[in-house]
Amino acid sequence: MKEIKTEITINASKEKIWAVLSNIDNYGDWNDIITNVKSSLQVDRGFRFKIKVFGLTVPMVAKVHRADENRYLGWGNDYQSWIKVILAAHHYFEIIEISDSQCKFVHGEQFYGVVPFALWPTIRMMGKSYDTFNENLKLTVEK
Repeated sequence: MKEIKTEITINASKEKIWAVLSNIDNYGDWNDIITNVKSSLQVDRGFRFKIKVFGLTVPMVAKVHRADENRYLGWGNDYQSWIKVILAAHHYFEIIEISDSQCKFVHGEQFYGVVPFALWPTIRMMGKSYDTFNENLKLTVEK
């Protein structure tokens, strides 16, 4: 497994962060990294979205793996599929409460299969876009 993991401190309650993070239909209002999302956050439900990678907007399909209110949101491709041997990923957001008005926000992605190992130097550079997403979330939530 390979992993991109970023963190930022956000001066807001976990509820306020979750309210913005879980309203994924409105992601395009405050960030340009993950956009055009349509989902109800139901576990095991598939959805489509667009992600900006290296200046290109790429359409993606994923399935919600976990949605724990005020704590964790994760999605990725279907782990039951044979394709996971070639490429699989789990994208996640974790909210860790520091105090009633401050949280650590962890944003990352775990990559599995042959492709991530072969292309890791390029994939690892995507961490900058994760940092940008985090900064945009922080600015939005702290308004």
